[in-house]
Parts: sequence; C-alpha cells; structure tokens
Amino acid sequence: MAPNHPHRRRRRLAAIVGIAAIGATAMLAGCGNGPAAPDAMATASPSSTATSPDAASAVAAAFARLRAGTYESTTRATSSFDASGLDASLRDAAEAQFAAQPTDVDTTTRFESPERIAITQRLPSGQQEIVLYDGDVFVRRAGGPWARVTGEAAGAFAQATSLAGLDPTALYSAIRNDGPTQVDGRPATRYMGTIDPGRAGDLLADVLAGLGGAGSAISDAVALDGGTATILVDDATGTVARNEVVLEVSFDFGALARAAGADATGDLGSVRMSSTSTETVGDVGGAVVVTRPKATTTVSTISGLGEFLAG
Repeated sequence: MAPNHPHRRRRRLAAIVGIAAIGATAMLAGCGNGPAAPDAMATASPSSTATSPDAASAVAAAFARLRAGTYESTTRATSSFDASGLDASLRDAAEAQFAAQPTDVDTTTRFESPERIAITQRLPSGQQEIVLYDGDVFVRRAGGPWARVTGEAAGAFAQATSLAGLDPTALYSAIRNDGPTQVDGRPATRYMGTIDPGRAGDLLADVLAGLGGAGSAISDAVALDGGTATILVDDATGTVARNEVVLEVSFDFGALARAAGADATGDLGSVRMSSTSTETVGDVGGAVVVTRPKATTTVSTISGLGEFLAG
C-alpha cells in the first residue's frame, strides 16, 4: 500500500472542503437550489428583530422568483489572510505560503431546476465540476472522467444542497432597503443586511457534519466572526441580479492540522480570513439545459471522493 503522505492528505482534505464550500457559499449567498421559505420572518433568527418586514419580504421574494425558473450565474470569491495570530514558529512560513498562493475562486452555476444544476469551480489547485441531476450526483476534476457519487459521499452533497435552499433572510439581521441603483445599466434596488454569526455558523456546521469525522473536526476549527450581505434586485424582473457576501472567519490552525491528519498538539494559534464573494446572475428564464453525465466509476465514501478529486 502506498504511504499516505502529508501533502496528499492535505490535497484530499482540500478537495473535500471544496465540495462543502460550494454548499456553504450557496447557503450564504442564497442562490442555491430548492424553494425559499414562504415567510421570511418565520425563519429569521431572534437577532433579526431590527429587520424591516417589507425589506425582508422583498429579498425573500426575489430569491424565490429566481429559483422558480432558470438562470446562470458567475461568482468571484477573493480572500486575504492574517497570520499574525499564529505561533511564532509557524508565522513566517504561513505568511510566505499565503503570499505565494492565489486565493481567488471562480464558480459558474447553471440552474435548470432545483433537481438539475451544473457547477464548475475553478480553484487555485485546479478545476472541478459537479452535476446534480434528478437526485444523482456526478463529479469530475479538470475535464477528466465523471464519477457517480453514492453512499455517504452523496449524503454530504444532499446536506449541502438542502441547506442551500433555505430562505437567505434566515441568515441576515437588520435587512433594509438602501435605495435605487443599477446593475449593468438596468434599474435595481439595493438591500443591505448583516449576517447572523450564530445562525450561519450552525448551518455551516450542519453542512460540514455531512463529511463525517473530518467535517466535524473542520467545524470545530472554524469560527464565523461576522459578515454583511448586499443584494441587488432587478426592478423589471423582481429577481436577484447580484449578491455580495463579505465574511470574517477565524481558523484554529492546530485543529485544522489535526483534521488534515497531522500530528499536531497544543495551541498553534489562529489565522483570520477576510472573504468577499460576489455572485452575478444572468440569463434569467433562458434556455438552460443540464445534461446527465456518463460516469465511468462510482465513489461512495468521503475519503474516496477526496482521492478522486485530488487526482
């Protein structure tokens, strides 16, 4: 049996976390599959008492209208890292690694229906594709062969995509109408909100729990410190045209290292990440067709999924 090298464990973990990130990003951005909750205020957390009922209803309706039809979207996520909270023995190496490695992630989503969605994610480590088709899940890396995902691995996708269908206003507090604006020259209305760290953190933990022990370890290592959301609603169609989410996240470095299989003990400090994700929606109501991939293999375990995507 080939040795399980640390760098391979990190690549496998990164691939698995990338899958969870798709669901988590969709959850926070609100453009995932599934119907929106019919009453925005009914699902809002207790801290959302400052939310304007009219603004919350308008935002919930805009997401619901978007997901009731077809659309395509592009998302650019950019991140920056602050390693000053790390143990001194790790700080210089971590800062050099962050400076050398690109952190931008581009995602394209093609949404035919809640049951048929194609996602392409371009990560610094390469490209991976996911197709959800009538209850089945397919993945591939960088244009390679498709694998059908079953068993516990498919369960991780199911958890992520079910959470992606939540009403986004359940995650936001202090939603307000910020006045008129434009999107690509079209009249629009801007809505602003604050992300509820407790509610969003709980839902992110639920997504990661679908990944088994590694996901639980990552969940314990990640803390959402806060964030904001800016939603632009197209006045003509009443659908979301652009959605920007800004997050502040802390990572317990020792816990992450242990989740990756490293022999790390003690308090190694933390890394802070600032992330901005901007999703722009286009071709609303257009002829979006998602085809069922022809899989050449089947992956049924979380570790097998990570190995397949890591290449």
